[in-house]
Amino acid sequence: MAAAAAGGGGDGDRDRAGTTKGSRRLRLASLGVLVLQNASLVLSIRYVRTRPGERFLPSTAVVLAEAMKGTAGLVLLLLQHRGSVRQTALALQDAVLGHVGDTLRLAVPSLIYTFQNNLQYVAISNLPAATFQVTYQLKILTTAVFSVLLLGTSLSRTQWVSLALLFLGVALVQTDQLQPSPTSPSPAPGPPQNQLVGLAAVVTSCLSSGFAGVYFERLLKSTGGSIWLRNVQLGAVGTVVALLAMLLAEGSSVAALGFFYGYNAAVWAVVVNQAAGGLLVAVVVFLQGQKLLMDPPGPIGNIWTPPPSPIGTIWSPPGPIDAPQGPADPALMSILG
Repeated sequence: MAAAAAGGGGDGDRDRAGTTKGSRRLRLASLGVLVLQNASLVLSIRYVRTRPGERFLPSTAVVLAEAMKGTAGLVLLLLQHRGSVRQTALALQDAVLGHVGDTLRLAVPSLIYTFQNNLQYVAISNLPAATFQVTYQLKILTTAVFSVLLLGTSLSRTQWVSLALLFLGVALVQTDQLQPSPTSPSPAPGPPQNQLVGLAAVVTSCLSSGFAGVYFERLLKSTGGSIWLRNVQLGAVGTVVALLAMLLAEGSSVAALGFFYGYNAAVWAVVVNQAAGGLLVAVVVFLQGQKLLMDPPGPIGNIWTPPPSPIGTIWSPPGPIDAPQGPADPALMSILG
């Protein structure tokens, strides 16, 4: 009996180890796909915004991306309730009408994310893709600063030094880009570009990204709820906000040229890619929450632990989460827009 029990326990341990190993591979694969998605999005936006010819209106692309994210979130929420339309409708009714305050608070990060997405188009249209990608890493610094101010996170001396080195590296890149080179080739034909405008847009985007990520984490800590339900709410509010921004910024152009002016296969690919980015972040957050269920409790910083390096230790805020729908790492959530 004891031997049988020991054998059964050994089989259970092996099964759990196999499941844990498979889950770890799935989490790493999802993070890898997210990295590829972010890199491809920057390059594709740069391509469609700087090529000669008709240029689409970026505010329309933001509206479509937000609508796609909200629709996809609704489908995932329906699948979470095993296809029950009634249960899905009740969950939405309870979230929107039963917790009006939470919905209104969610409008804050939604507004910021929509603003950030519009700024990204401005920045990428005026900066080389590599320069934008390097400068955009300042969102790690802004996220850390806002986490200290809003969440009371304590950062070690090594983390502060790493953040200072990150800022110094970005400053060196920008200094090199802004200095004219006598041997630089003539600019390629296409729409005019202004690096100062691009720099201002990307810095503002980093500030908004850091604040929105930390605010969203604080909101999830206080309210909880399904990550898919939160995506539906963010997508719905984001669509309305994006429509208002489009009317204010480019309403006359949309009326004169049409909503889908300048759209082709490449532009549609950018819109779908941008919408997929937000969903990928939700999937990554969901998978990391499952990891914490199998190995509770743990700090939010355990969601993603890169190889040991000064930069890898920048962000590790405290705060246990005990469900797949629990709070996410704000450094990760700052990608959501």
